[in-house]
Amino acid sequence: MKTITITTTVTVTGSSRLVADTLATMTPSQTRELAVLEFLYDAPDHSLDTQTTLAPLEAQHAPDELERAAAALRERGEVDYVDVLAGFDGACLTPHGVARVEEVRVARADPAARSRAAREAMLRWMYDLDLRGDHAADITAFIGCAYDEFYGKPFTRREAQSALDRLCEQGYATGFRGHQGNAVIRPRITAAGKGYVENGPGTGGPVVIRNEQHIVGSFQAPVASARPDRWTRGRKAWAVVVGVATVLGGVAAVVALFL
Repeated sequence: MKTITITTTVTVTGSSRLVADTLATMTPSQTRELAVLEFLYDAPDHSLDTQTTLAPLEAQHAPDELERAAAALRERGEVDYVDVLAGFDGACLTPHGVARVEEVRVARADPAARSRAAREAMLRWMYDLDLRGDHAADITAFIGCAYDEFYGKPFTRREAQSALDRLCEQGYATGFRGHQGNAVIRPRITAAGKGYVENGPGTGGPVVIRNEQHIVGSFQAPVASARPDRWTRGRKAWAVVVGVATVLGGVAAVVALFL
């Protein structure tokens, strides 16, 4: 196995944001509230006047959690329901709730917004790992973590891999690349990435990134000299010896002509 270490200087500028200002990662309560809204929106017999039972959601959420979610949504005017003595029995969407679901789905389907959010989610995931002194083998550990969501839905594995690749290109993350598939493994956040998470964009400054690649096989990659325009001391000495020998040989040839 041949290990090649390439050191590159990357200047991180603050002229543009890495991601959108607001990360669309939600708390568990917000996730439940959005689940209630979308369930009511997708219900085949839903209407703005008839309550729909939330019983099918109890497979993923406890009944008391659903009731609290509905209460929070009603307080914001996104759902409505009638309080009954028998207990919570469902809810119906309001026009404001319908607009909210449609707004979320438009944002969720925006490829550029998803890409920006995936990069920030990946960066914050690596930041948390670094704080704990831990590192992941690859992005498999990111799938299903707290940051793996965009408006309540997970990123695809391809989106996660693309986000990590872009972070490495921008100098916010680094890792190893295998010769097959070129997937980044053992990802780690860089100093510039930490500066971004803690202080915002443009705080990392120039940073030296170590891009280490494991290349399996007999291939020997040429390694460029750190100062290709300068000769080494040994090469200079050899050049002097060759030059002196050349001059002496020329003098000997001239003398031989007159003997």
